[in-house]
Amino acid sequence: EKNILSEIPSKIVADERRLRQVLITALQQCIEKCEGESVVLQINVQNRGTSSDAHFVFTCDYEGTGFDKALIKQLEEPDFDFSNDYAGSLDVAALAVFVSRKILDKIKGKFKIQNKRSNKGATVEISFDAKAKVFVSAEDQQPSYKDLKILIIDEDRAEREYLAMTCEKAGFKTDSVEQVDGVKGYITKDQGYDAILLDYEGDSGELRESLDKIFDLEKQFSQPPAKLFLMSELSLEDLKADKDIQSSLVKFEKTLSKPIGSTQLTTVLKSSLTGAKVKLPAVTPGKKQIDKTLGAKSPLNILVAEDNKVNQALIRSMLERLGFNPTVVEDGKQCVEEFKARPAKYNMILMDIVMPNMDGIEATKKIRKFSQNKESPAIVAMTANVMDQDKYIAAGMNDFIAKPLRLEKISSLLTEWGEKNTSTVPEAANMA
Repeated sequence: EKNILSEIPSKIVADERRLRQVLITALQQCIEKCEGESVVLQINVQNRGTSSDAHFVFTCDYEGTGFDKALIKQLEEPDFDFSNDYAGSLDVAALAVFVSRKILDKIKGKFKIQNKRSNKGATVEISFDAKAKVFVSAEDQQPSYKDLKILIIDEDRAEREYLAMTCEKAGFKTDSVEQVDGVKGYITKDQGYDAILLDYEGDSGELRESLDKIFDLEKQFSQPPAKLFLMSELSLEDLKADKDIQSSLVKFEKTLSKPIGSTQLTTVLKSSLTGAKVKLPAVTPGKKQIDKTLGAKSPLNILVAEDNKVNQALIRSMLERLGFNPTVVEDGKQCVEEFKARPAKYNMILMDIVMPNMDGIEATKKIRKFSQNKESPAIVAMTANVMDQDKYIAAGMNDFIAKPLRLEKISSLLTEWGEKNTSTVPEAANMA
C-alpha cells in the first residue's frame, strides 16, 4: 500500500459533505482523548487495478486515553440498533461515531477503532473506495531525485513525519531521526547525505554540539559534507540578531522559518541540490522579532506546572529567552503547594492538563478555592486538546495555549496578559 504522497488522484467522485463529517468526527474524538503533543493523521491510497478505482485509508493515531471497550465492541457489530439500551446510554460524541459508521456502511466503507496496549491511546481508521477522476503517479509529475538523500532531525514527531513525506513526494530518498544523537546509525562508511534539515529551538549551545557531532561523523566515515538547512520558528532577522549563534548560522545553506510549506521546502531543496532553475514561492513577511526584554517590562511572575522533562526544559528556555525567570514544578500537587507557600509572588500559572498525582483541572480548582479570586493568578491551560476550552474555563482557568508550544505564541500570550488590568497584580509580583 502506498502513501497518498506517492500516488495522488487529483479528484475523486464522492459525497464531500458526508465524508467531511466522518473525518471531522474521527479527528475530534482523537483530539479530545489526546494527552500527548499531537494527533497524527496519515492518508494512504491504493490503486484498485484500474485508472479510475482507488481505495482510501485515513488513519488517526494519538497517545492518551483509549476508547470505551463496549463502544468498540458495538462498533464491530454488523447491524447496530440505535434504539437498544446501549445506544440510549451514549453521549453525543459516541453517537457521532456510530452515525459516521452508518454513513460509511452506505458506501461499503469501514470505521475501525483499536486501542493501544494498556489503553494508552488508540488508532482510528476510516476506509472507503472512490472513483478517481485522474490518477496521477508522483513519478509522472516530476523528475526523479531518488539519488539525492535527505536527513531530517526534528523532535516533533508530527512535523518530522510531515517533512519526511513532503521530501519523499518530491522524489528524494529520506530518513528522519528525533535527535542528533540518533544520526550515528545513519551517517556511516556506506552512507552519507546530500542535505540535512536540522530543527533549532533556541539553545545556541545545543546547536553547536549538534553541528560538531554531524561534522565528526562525516569526517570519521570520509563522507562528503552535507548541505545544511536550519529550521526554526524564529525569523531570519531574529536569528541574525542573536550573537550567540552567528558562528553556527554561517554553516547553513539556508534558513527555513516554520511552519514550512511543502512547496517552499521542495523548491529550496531542488534549487540548492541540483542547481535547477525553479520558481521559488513568494516570500511571506518575516515573523515579528522576539522581544527579549519582555520579562523585564512585564508585571508577570510565572509558575509553570508540567510533568514532561523535555517540555519543562523547552518552556523554561522560551520564557528565559523572553526575559522571565519562571518557577517550574512537576505536577498539579506541587503547583498548589508552591502557590499556597508564596501566593503573593505569582500572578500567572502556565498549567499542563494531564499530570500525575494531580491534574491541571483539579489543581486549578484548589488554587481558586484558596485564593478566592477568579482573576489572579491568571491560569493558562497548556494543552493539545483545544476542543475542551469550555471545560478549562469552567474549572477556573482564564485562557489556554495550544501545544506544541511556540516562542511566538508564548510571547503573544504574555504580552497580552501583561497589558491587562494591573490592579489584579500582587504587590510582590516582581519578586525574583
